[in-house]
Amino acid sequence: MPLIHGNNVGEGGNPITIPALALWAGTHNGEDASFPYLQGNLHALGTHDAGLLQFGGDLSRMLAVGMTSCASVIYVSTHPNAPAVAWVHHANTGTLTYGDVATALTHLGILSIHQGVASVFVIYAHPKPTDSGYAQGVGVLVSNGIPPDNIVEIDELKNSSFGINSHGQIGF
Repeated sequence: MPLIHGNNVGEGGNPITIPALALWAGTHNGEDASFPYLQGNLHALGTHDAGLLQFGGDLSRMLAVGMTSCASVIYVSTHPNAPAVAWVHHANTGTLTYGDVATALTHLGILSIHQGVASVFVIYAHPKPTDSGYAQGVGVLVSNGIPPDNIVEIDELKNSSFGINSHGQIGF
């Protein structure tokens, strides 16, 4: 599972989608990355909140906001029969449960945690350095069948918000 550092967040990063970031991070493990400010109508998620963002249409963005030790967990699917959506979860202290992942997979149109899970990509972004608690959250994703290469952990975010826009681009 790739780990990249969000040390340069807000310093002019280019728009990037989650699957593209997973490919990039696979060859740039441990490096710093920059992410852009996202534009569009804001759907802010507080601690424990989660929501579904439809791709296309009017430009909008869904961000986990006010993170100090939490994680913004963003799920998308590239399965051809999956809806064009992202599920965004503001996970308190980065904690994930089996139920959290099952809910995300349901909203992505994955009817069983084993059917189509290989098409799921996840960003697990948090403001602090990786530690055992965050590693445990990532472990829940893997134990639910999401391929480790499809999960990108971003630590040390320099902003308290992170999410995705309706064009499928991540940032804050």
